[in-house]
Amino acid sequence: MVINSPSTHARRSQLRLTAILAVVVVLVASGATLTGCTTSPADQAAPPTGPAGSAAVTVQPANATAADLEDRFGIRMTLLAVTAGGGLIDIRFRVTDAAKAADLFKPENLPVVIAPDNGVSIKPPEAPDPGQLTDGQIYFLLYPNSGGAVRPGSGVILAFGDLRLEYQTAP
Repeated sequence: MVINSPSTHARRSQLRLTAILAVVVVLVASGATLTGCTTSPADQAAPPTGPAGSAAVTVQPANATAADLEDRFGIRMTLLAVTAGGGLIDIRFRVTDAAKAADLFKPENLPVVIAPDNGVSIKPPEAPDPGQLTDGQIYFLLYPNSGGAVRPGSGVILAFGDLRLEYQTAP
């Protein structure tokens, strides 16, 4: 005889939820790879080292502010976070001017995430199609975080074409 006590039912529910969550994480990670957001082996190369193992990576400093980004591309950054157990970088932005924001999706303007600590740059090889952009709407881009190049709470540089913006990842 099987007894379905509340604690047994709760454990089964928790196991089902855990399994579903694991499947969702795998699907999201696979989706980022399937959409072409990958990091090339050259981007993952170990940075050169100087004397006594000190990093000799040259990363161009930021040259723009959030206001510059909004003026040129019509977007306002809302979030940059490391998600999916550290495997993805989630970039979210609100469109303030849909006409300007359309330029963001040209291959030369797509955001490149640069980790100044290790010099790794993560970029999508092709531009996603955002469809019709709408003022006030929040959009997102998912990038693979191969090798854990970006960590929660770390500072990164977001390069949008020739604009480079310093940004702090969500803890």
